[in-house]
Amino acid sequence: MTYSNMTPGPIPDQIVQDNPDWRALHIGPPPGVSDEDCGTVEAFYGLVDGMPCLADFWRPTPEQLAILNAGGFLELRQYTGRMVMHSLIVHADRDT
Repeated sequence: MTYSNMTPGPIPDQIVQDNPDWRALHIGPPPGVSDEDCGTVEAFYGLVDGMPCLADFWRPTPEQLAILNAGGFLELRQYTGRMVMHSLIVHADRDT
């Protein structure tokens, strides 16, 4: 199986504009874990239908898009002992 890790990117301006009540957070590695092993992610925090929500943003590379367009798939890994509620949302980039 061929796979390629995506890395999180910055919070897109259009998301900030669409969600003025949300706030940006910088989440770093847990205590005892180096930045090389687990970097920092820029996350966005707010409420969705009254439920707390953390969002981060990923933009696939052209190579990753080619894999997806050829029938590849995304895998969501959650590093916890239980499955937590989640969603994957595709956004059109209004700046392109």
